[in-house]
Amino acid sequence: MGRFSVGTPRTSDGSLLFLQHMISKMEPNGSRIGIVFNGSPLFTGDSGSGESEIRRWIIENDWLECVVSLPDRLFFNTGITTYVWIVNK
Repeated sequence: MGRFSVGTPRTSDGSLLFLQHMISKMEPNGSRIGIVFNGSPLFTGDSGSGESEIRRWIIENDWLECVVSLPDRLFFNTGITTYVWIVNK
């Protein structure tokens, strides 16, 4: 099974592709990653879309430990809300 076999998101947003790549590099037992995203990986994609299938794959494998919402304007000159995803294998 390749690292992007679960699905691919729309071409304008590679966040979930990067997350799949990071998961593919994790050790099978005892690995943890933290990654900062904007809201796109959480809120885009209709049911059955590539984004939805990637999120389902992560949740069904019980790898998503938590998603932490950070306050807006946390990063200099940026008004977007950011999220930290903690993924644990």
